[in-house]
Amino acid sequence: MPFVLHFLRENDLFVDLGANGGAFTVLASAEKKSYTVAVEASDGAFRGLLKNIEVNNIRRLVEALNVAVSDKNTVVPFTSSNDATNRISYEESDDIVYVDARKLDDILDGRVPILIKMDIEGHEHNAILGAGKTLSSANCKALILEFSNTGEYYGYGNKYTHQILTEYGFKPFKYNYKQKELIALETPSEFNMIYIRDEPFVRNRLETAPRILVGGESI
Repeated sequence: MPFVLHFLRENDLFVDLGANGGAFTVLASAEKKSYTVAVEASDGAFRGLLKNIEVNNIRRLVEALNVAVSDKNTVVPFTSSNDATNRISYEESDDIVYVDARKLDDILDGRVPILIKMDIEGHEHNAILGAGKTLSSANCKALILEFSNTGEYYGYGNKYTHQILTEYGFKPFKYNYKQKELIALETPSEFNMIYIRDEPFVRNRLETAPRILVGGESI
């Protein structure tokens, strides 16, 4: 979250995949005045997202979509009783509902976000496969994604996700927000990873970001 606060600027385009109730969306659009495309497949979480958009008066800055993100445009089975950890599931269960899934390239329709956050319960690699045009653009500078081992359920482990991102020119980092310092990593070793392309650009943004008071701490 501090990376988002330090990196984004007014009028940037940010994509929040797996927006849930909208914590990252609110940081990006209410605090930084960036435009956000917020995508959340769960009906319950999506209602919370809409409420937080309304409460924070950021409707003009946020495009909210109640769909899943994948490598093809289709309909997918989705759990509905696991709160923040609902996900695409191919197992028989009484809580399965069916939701539309779309490729990120088609959602964005030529728009290129400067930053993408992905937290979609292991389906990140599949979403990346549907975002080839977006990730090929030099204007897409960074991704934040959850690196759990749940991706193997969909056929791809962390190693394969790391490989495809490096092929697009991204490198993995963690962020020391107190020092505004990027720390390079060789392989995925953190639960939440930041992948960066055009490191000088990103470092300059972080270093020149105004400090923000968060919970009594200036960051």
